[in-house]
Amino acid sequence: MANRRSLVDAVAKAAGLDRSTADLAVAGLEREIVRTLAVGEQVRLASLGTLVPKRIAERPARNPQTGEALTAKPTGRVTLRTSASMKAAIARYAPEAPK
Repeated sequence: MANRRSLVDAVAKAAGLDRSTADLAVAGLEREIVRTLAVGEQVRLASLGTLVPKRIAERPARNPQTGEALTAKPTGRVTLRTSASMKAAIARYAPEAPK
């Protein structure tokens, strides 16, 4: 599994940067993606796909322990619409489905 540290190391190696400079670059990218999504705009990364912010309205819910009716607060979600190249890359590495 890739994590932030491994991404920073990969950016440092690919761009020929020291680790602290690569860390600043990754942090800047993270901040800009979050800022853009927070104002309701999509983020399109051609080889990855499009990050789409969605607002989830207030809705009825139920406490699973007591069964009490509740109202779930409005919230936000982000979905990823994968690009064709990402779908193709994933398909190459995905295990076969059981028959």
